[in-house]
Amino acid sequence: PTLRHVRVAGRDEACDAAVLVGPATARYALAGQAGAAVRFTRGGFRVEADDEGRTAHPATFAAGSVTGRRGEAGALQGTRAGRLAAGARP
Repeated sequence: PTLRHVRVAGRDEACDAAVLVGPATARYALAGQAGAAVRFTRGGFRVEADDEGRTAHPATFAAGSVTGRRGEAGALQGTRAGRLAAGARP
C-alpha cells in the first residue's frame, strides 16, 4: 500500500517512504546505493554527512550512528537532517 504519513512523537508527519534498518551493513549500504559517500574507519563503515545530515547526493540525508554521531550530537543532526530532507526533492 501507499505510505502517506507516520506518527512520530504523537504527531502525524507526511512522508512517502520509510526505511527500516536491520543488520548493521544495511545502514551504510543503503545510503551508499543512494549516492552518499561511505568510508571505513577504525569503528567500521560510516556515511559521510555534514552537521545537517547532507551527503554527497543532494537528496540523500543521513544522521545518527550511521554517520558516527551518537547521543545528543546524533539527535541534533537527525533533527536538522529531517527538516532539510522534508523539503528536499530530487
